[in-house]
Amino acid sequence: MQNEVLGVRLDSDQKEVLYEKVILLTKKSGSSLVVRPNAEIITYSQSDAEFKQILNSAAVSIPDGTGLFLASKILGVKVSGRFGGPESMFEILKLAETNNKSVYLLGSSTEVVKAAVANTKKALPKINLIGFHDGYFQNNEEVVTEINELQPDLIFVGMGFPRQEKWVSENLKKFKLGVFIMEGGSFDYLSGKTQRAPKILQQFGFEWLFRLIFQPRRIYRQLKLITFINLVLKDKFFRK
Repeated sequence: MQNEVLGVRLDSDQKEVLYEKVILLTKKSGSSLVVRPNAEIITYSQSDAEFKQILNSAAVSIPDGTGLFLASKILGVKVSGRFGGPESMFEILKLAETNNKSVYLLGSSTEVVKAAVANTKKALPKINLIGFHDGYFQNNEEVVTEINELQPDLIFVGMGFPRQEKWVSENLKKFKLGVFIMEGGSFDYLSGKTQRAPKILQQFGFEWLFRLIFQPRRIYRQLKLITFINLVLKDKFFRK
């Protein structure tokens, strides 16, 4: 059985192993893509074949979120635990500091990405964070040129799906090197713009409820989880 959910490949290694794999990618020639599929992303991929292909072309695919963890149990897919985007990003940043890997942040608003940079440097004083850019750029080649000139080892991209994955896929061959890691909304947490749920809620998989209470507009995104579970159940019981 392939390690996938609804046709999207997932890595099954323990968290620490996966994060080390990301760091090891920096030693390879050329550039590479790291994705973090969650329930919403996988649901979207069912109606966008190009997007699904991009997800499956990634060098590393880190499963993200409680919904995907539950789906893995239903389908018998091996997932080593509940990965959370902000935690994954920070753990990889810590490894970047330890291994002296250079870092670049690309995405969100100018205010948010600047705050994310400041908070990262405060939490990890020795990190080699060499540049950043907001995600609302109009001049594509300007951003590509800047990243190529700086040549960061790790580029964290927080522009929201599917834009971030499609942008990196379309431009990947233009970059001399670098590991591009899809981060979605993690910059909001790293910057302090969005508050994390208490640890106890995170541990029991109820962070989605905490977010919904403080961000009621997320109800439309949460409803997509129902669609995802329906698709998973159909795949479980009606797969040919």
